[in-house]
Amino acid sequence: MKVEKKQLRTILIDDEENCLDVMQIVLEKHCPQVQVVARASNGLQGLKAIITHEPDLVFLDIEMPKMDGFQMLEALEQIDFTLVFTTAYDRFAIRAFKFSAFDYLLKPIDEEEVIKTIQNIEARLSTQTERLSLLKEHYQSDEKKMPQRLALAHSKGFQLTDVQAIVSCESDGNYTKVHLSNGAKIMVIRPIHSLEEALQSFESHSFFRIHRQHLVNLKYIKNYLNTEGGQVELTDGRLLPLARNRRDDFLSLFTKF
Repeated sequence: MKVEKKQLRTILIDDEENCLDVMQIVLEKHCPQVQVVARASNGLQGLKAIITHEPDLVFLDIEMPKMDGFQMLEALEQIDFTLVFTTAYDRFAIRAFKFSAFDYLLKPIDEEEVIKTIQNIEARLSTQTERLSLLKEHYQSDEKKMPQRLALAHSKGFQLTDVQAIVSCESDGNYTKVHLSNGAKIMVIRPIHSLEEALQSFESHSFFRIHRQHLVNLKYIKNYLNTEGGQVELTDGRLLPLARNRRDDFLSLFTKF
């Protein structure tokens, strides 16, 4: 017997009418499991629609006049639906979404990205209260006062982690094993190059890619060994290879650290 997918009751909130139209057309065409129950063109309308329809999913534009997306969310007693933010391209804003592990869509809306986002939402249970708090920190903070936490997405949800507690990151295909200073390991659903980009965006970052498979926090390097083509010894006792084409840059940086 074929099991029918649960319908995701969905609200679209955006002050740009054409964005609402495009989103609804894409969802109706490619995502039959999504049922658009309401559209809103500002935060106040969105607030009323959420209270009225009790949605499973909300696509929300943050930058709106009178009441922006964050103000609308703060006016709700609870957020018991999945959030996907839509935004025009802004490098700092996009880093904020990546750090907090929220789903987001860039404008102009791309239908393949919409489809992928819906698939990701269906594949996991969202635990988003702490992630929303972290997103607001990153989105609203001055770049020089960036919070020093990162949301690491794993198979069971998300873990908010102090950046300087990360000892190293080890590539495993589209996943990355993150080693923490307390000895814990997290298999993160994110490739190593994506984590590298996120970590190096912190003003006080001390991370260096010593090898295609390894990204290390320089503060946890105990020794550099001129053996086996070059190795680094970490404070937890692990020996990691140092790629020859990265040795000069590493030594230049390490001796100054």
